[in-house]
Amino acid sequence: MTTELKENLLSNLQKYVDSLVEKHQVPAISLAVLKDNQLHKAASGCLNIETGVTATPDSIFQIGSITKVFTASLVMQLVDAGQVALDRPVKDYLRDFRVADPQATATVTVRQLLNHTSGLMGDFFLDDSHDQGNLIARYVDRCNLLPQIHPPGEFFCYSNAAFAIAGRLVEVVLGMSWSQAVEERIFKPLAMTHAVARPAQVVRYRAAAGHVMDLQKESPENWKLAEASYWTLGLAPAGTVLTMTAADLIQFAKPHLHQGCTASGDIWLSAEAAQQMQQTQITLPPLSSAVEMQAGIGWLKSVVTNSGTLMMGHPGATEGYMAMLQCIPEHGVVVAVLMNASKPGVLDAIVNELMASLLGVDCQEPEQLGDLSLYALDTLALASYTGRFECPDHYFDISLEGDQLVAVLTYLLDPFPPITLYLTPIKKHCFATHTGKTQLGSRQRNLVFLDTKDIAEGGKERSQYVFWNARLSIKVNINKPS
Repeated sequence: MTTELKENLLSNLQKYVDSLVEKHQVPAISLAVLKDNQLHKAASGCLNIETGVTATPDSIFQIGSITKVFTASLVMQLVDAGQVALDRPVKDYLRDFRVADPQATATVTVRQLLNHTSGLMGDFFLDDSHDQGNLIARYVDRCNLLPQIHPPGEFFCYSNAAFAIAGRLVEVVLGMSWSQAVEERIFKPLAMTHAVARPAQVVRYRAAAGHVMDLQKESPENWKLAEASYWTLGLAPAGTVLTMTAADLIQFAKPHLHQGCTASGDIWLSAEAAQQMQQTQITLPPLSSAVEMQAGIGWLKSVVTNSGTLMMGHPGATEGYMAMLQCIPEHGVVVAVLMNASKPGVLDAIVNELMASLLGVDCQEPEQLGDLSLYALDTLALASYTGRFECPDHYFDISLEGDQLVAVLTYLLDPFPPITLYLTPIKKHCFATHTGKTQLGSRQRNLVFLDTKDIAEGGKERSQYVFWNARLSIKVNINKPS
């Protein structure tokens, strides 16, 4: 970003978004910024590489898992009405609720669904494209064999399935479909005029198509249309359906920054409910050296290490789309970025750039470790972290090459090629990662090992989980041929 553009970013927003599309080589980006109660918006690029339709600020994009904050807001409306209590078991409201573990079935609470501590295996995706009827109810019924990653309340582990269950709870308590609840209790009172909760309504708007990398070509900037228009509709409350403009996404965020009140002064959420959603429920393992990450109710929070600035938001990703909503409550700033391409790292880079330009807040992960690289481990200790760690979203094969830990990340759900990460210990059970040896290449999020037992405590060092991308991967034993 040029100095001139940085100093006059909001008055030159279109020029900035044009530069983002060119810099990151993606089909289209839509951006909206709320600052000093003024909304600024711009869009650039192509909504569909096969039709050539251009993106405008009124174009709608899928928002993916940002939907989880919508579902959490619906549940909190029920809490306001006295119809749901956060710390009551889910089974009190869904009598047919059942997962594989009987104890979890009986004890998982509504709060644990909404703050990702239920322990339910979250990345459970079904092909329901040929099914009819209430697909959310059918999805929840099929969770009867869903295993536990950990006991309820013990860890944070991102769970899409938990939010589908929360969405079904909304349906049962209100006696209406989840999509109808979103339309009547969110879109309408918040004046979200370009927002869609039912796929059949998308054709009414200027809609973006999802794009994925064509891995058969040498350059990752070669795109093709995603094969499916939507992921499983049974997971709609977790983030597979909602589609809207960046400006409407900011409309949704506004009352969360104003004690639950709409622009007209109407109470949409009680001040207590809005505050509860923003309260820290659990602190995540140290995935970043730049921010401390926490979970609220629906919201994911980041406290910037060098300034203490609180950022409250949520990312989203679906079939060929990525999205980011980020709020900075103390400054009254909201940023919404939508993109019709699956390309990791782009939205984080854009939000980091905006935070630095608009507020002087540095939340960029440092490329060089500097004084962080102080935690020494001998080869024997490093070897204790090796093995395969699996979850439904991805798996790691971690090995020792000389005195260097190397992790090969293989994606299972997203259409990305494998990544080799080189690990540097920076604190106990926490490793910085780079895509090149000796801290070369790009810096990625930290890898954190959990449920360990220290040699100093008289036991053999062990690591049961790897925490990365907000998920827990479990160590598995692989039988090697003799």
